[in-house]
Amino acid sequence: LMESAVVYSLSAVAVCDLEGRIIYANPAGLRLWGFSRSEEVLGRNAAEFWAGGRFVEDFAAIIEPGEWQGSGLGRRSDGSTFEVETHAALVKGGTGAPLAVTASFVDVTERNGTLAALRTAEHKLRTLLENLVQRVAVVDRDGFGAGRTLGAGGGLLAAGSTVGGMAAGSLCMTRC
Repeated sequence: LMESAVVYSLSAVAVCDLEGRIIYANPAGLRLWGFSRSEEVLGRNAAEFWAGGRFVEDFAAIIEPGEWQGSGLGRRSDGSTFEVETHAALVKGGTGAPLAVTASFVDVTERNGTLAALRTAEHKLRTLLENLVQRVAVVDRDGFGAGRTLGAGGGLLAAGSTVGGMAAGSLCMTRC
């Protein structure tokens, strides 16, 4: 039952011996790294699948505390790289002796790209609002003032305050 759960999981899972050689990779893990058969990865050192040279330090960090979570740059079979989050844990036998390291992986390249695009768009919007020459009234969906007005220079004004003699919220707005 447990083996089937890992085999059919959407999450990439791999198991390494204590020297870092891959002894198991589920189908999702093979796909993530661009392989079609487990024979292509079994016995290989997991460091081959990471770019940036941090694997040895990260792998050692798993052994002592027994668990590690972090991110890095994975290297696919075609040489392309992708951003990956990893959670790895030391597997111990009945006597408590370390046996292997199991890890799960998530490709976060798209998510990180989306977050970067969102931060860029937010920065552009903030820059635009901070450099407004005219004021903008903030209204809700029904056209009612939300009690805030962006003034020249982007300052947020409370209802009742004034800029150049014009009361905040006194802009005439019509609904279409």
